[in-house]
Amino acid sequence: MEIGMDELEHLREAVEQKAGRRMTVHGDYEYLAGLIFEALHMQISPTTLKRLWGKLDEAVVPRRSTLDILAQFVGAEDWTNFCKRLESETPEGETQAVHRGTARLWYAVFGGLGVALLALLLWLFHPWNGETQADDERFILRQGQAFDSFADYLHLFGLTEGDSPWYRPVPHHPVLCLWGPRYHHPEWHNDGNPDSLMPSITEYWEPLGSLGVEDKEMLVRRMNSDAYFVARRLNEVRLTFMSNLPADTAHFVFLGVYRLSLSQSDTTRLVWERVANEADLRRLDYLENFRN
Repeated sequence: MEIGMDELEHLREAVEQKAGRRMTVHGDYEYLAGLIFEALHMQISPTTLKRLWGKLDEAVVPRRSTLDILAQFVGAEDWTNFCKRLESETPEGETQAVHRGTARLWYAVFGGLGVALLALLLWLFHPWNGETQADDERFILRQGQAFDSFADYLHLFGLTEGDSPWYRPVPHHPVLCLWGPRYHHPEWHNDGNPDSLMPSITEYWEPLGSLGVEDKEMLVRRMNSDAYFVARRLNEVRLTFMSNLPADTAHFVFLGVYRLSLSQSDTTRLVWERVANEADLRRLDYLENFRN
């Protein structure tokens, strides 16, 4: 299938929208590579991404495998399926695409200023100081708060369930993410002490299935090593909602705010430590102070 420039541009726009930022500097491509690995456990190098965005002076046709991974990242089965979706867009879908483009232009021009202006308008038209304590509680996530599904907590951040709901960047906060791990996941484990609502979460990958011993050991080493270096590079803060806890298997329970423990993590496991028991949805910027 011939790779058209229009389709590529649509793919780049969809990826940027999913990532929550424009791809401009090298750090953006490193961040995107980390997101792709977290979502799909497949790797695309930042250099390959820069080449696809035209940031390198190289006339190279992108590989089909690269396009397939990016298409899966934005919710399509593969590159062919992504292109078919574009062809089948209705006029309404085209209108929505124009609106998305307008939103991206606004973000590019005004950046953080637009977010600050929105916060100011919310302050002016919503008299926070006059709210009761009960009203104020609507904006506070507290440890132990339960949600029936992914969608119930994602919508608090303006997100729909979509694909990869267990790991989503927080819009306009590139170093914050929403994490929905499963307690005792069969492959990623996510171990800890549920009696104290998981003061730390140990994450390590071990595959299911009947792989040969040598192949399994090599794959385990590579996957856990890659996960460690990606986590170190992203240096993110995770708002964590865990499912399958013994006392509440039917819900997602907010455990608090976590960061990577540098002293306990290594290339065989990731240890996430809780650094806050609650989060104010109106003032998420302060959570960035918990980064390593």
